[in-house]
Formats: sequence, C-alpha cells, structure tokens
Amino acid sequence: MLEKIIFVIQFYFCFSIMCTLMFLGLQLPEEIKMLKIYKIKRTWKDNLCFVRNIIILLLFFPIIAFWYGIKEM
Repeated sequence: MLEKIIFVIQFYFCFSIMCTLMFLGLQLPEEIKMLKIYKIKRTWKDNLCFVRNIIILLLFFPIIAFWYGIKEM
C-alpha cells in the first residue's frame, strides 16, 4: 500500500510540474506579444499577479491532483 501511495505522489507531482511548465511556456510568448503591441510597461502588480499564478500552479495543482489520486485508490 505504501508503494502505491509513493507512486501516486511521484506521478501526480511530476504530471503537475510538467503541466505548469507547459502553461508557463504558453503564457510567456503571449505576455511578450502584449508588451510589444500595447507598449505598456508592466507594473509590479502585473508581475506579482503573474508570479502568484505560477505559485498557485506549482503548489496547489499537485495537492488537488494528489487528493483525487488517493480517492481513486
């Protein structure tokens, strides 16, 4: 049973980190494109919001995925 839990933890954390990096890779070109189009400087609030979204994806998505993985066992 312990091996299954360890496998689920590893699988869902790896999966969630891959998804987060894919979302980040898709979001960065859009951010750069918006900067070029509107020529507006980003404020610290914009940067803080972007970092907050990345932290939420890195921390809370694995926890939610792990919860559903445990429920399915």
